[in-house]
Amino acid sequence: MPTKIESSWRGWDSTTFSRDDLQKGLEPDECYYIAHAAAIIGKQELDLTVDPPPDLAIEVDISPPGVARQPIYAALGVPEIWRYDGRRLICLHRHSEQATGPRYVPADRSISFPQLSLADLGRFIEIALTRGQSAAVQEFRDWLRSN
Repeated sequence: MPTKIESSWRGWDSTTFSRDDLQKGLEPDECYYIAHAAAIIGKQELDLTVDPPPDLAIEVDISPPGVARQPIYAALGVPEIWRYDGRRLICLHRHSEQATGPRYVPADRSISFPQLSLADLGRFIEIALTRGQSAAVQEFRDWLRSN
């Protein structure tokens, strides 16, 4: 039987997310709706002025990015980013500060998957990069069933 996590998330792949009213947009390497998966069921296109932003964006940054992406994610309201630089995974949570506005701070655990360690998350990303996304999803599902 699928766990709550397995049955309640939806990947949105590498879609361009933008808001014309903010004049901001970007395309994550991967993104997922987890807490807000029910809000986007059946949708083929999203309007971030009405629909929630993805709960999780994943960025694989093997080379330095040409654009500062975190301020754009913060403006769009994405609560969590995972950054992978080819060696390690960094989990970032959106944090609002009155003086400076929203920004991201490093965290020890994921908001979306708090039961997973960063080491486990990094292992699943490494599997996806070396053996493919299907293998990583299968390993992740196996991990969920055994934990």
